[in-house]
Amino acid sequence: MNILVPLNNYEYCTDYINAGAKEFYLGFYDNEWNEKFGTYSDINRMSGYGKAANKNSFKEILNIISEIKNKKADIYITFNSSMYSDNELEFIERYFKKLVNTNVDGVILSCHEAIKIAKNIGLPVVVSTIAGIYNSDIVNFYKEIGAKRVILPRDLSILEIESIVGKDKEMEYEIFIMRNGCKFSDS
Repeated sequence: MNILVPLNNYEYCTDYINAGAKEFYLGFYDNEWNEKFGTYSDINRMSGYGKAANKNSFKEILNIISEIKNKKADIYITFNSSMYSDNELEFIERYFKKLVNTNVDGVILSCHEAIKIAKNIGLPVVVSTIAGIYNSDIVNFYKEIGAKRVILPRDLSILEIESIVGKDKEMEYEIFIMRNGCKFSDS
């Protein structure tokens, strides 16, 4: 089992690693995205909160990726809005093309069109809990379009998780211990 930690503040990275964290995920803000699409259109479901939710710009996370990899940890970048327009997908593809040249371990996505783009570019894909993976058929769908890992919704019981995982042990699975107070915040 790996501990995956949201990296809201890079200065604590070494402390997290010393406490056992092996993987991190990170969102970003981008003023150019906001100028083009407005603050109502999310890159990663938290972009509307600006720097309060995502403290780093895209340029800054490119440096953070390198620093995390130097610490021998894994890093994933979130793009987990449930849908994007065609224009937004074209813009996101530009981010993906820059990320593929880093050692990033993958991108966290919910939008199946974005998953296909990431796979075609060569970025490993983790499917966000926002995608609503409630059974093994949904796992299979995402596996077929290129996912390496899926994040199961937090409202599943242990028995439901065992049932899903038992049908495809090759897929990587992730579950939240706790993220926020509302178990119905996703999918």
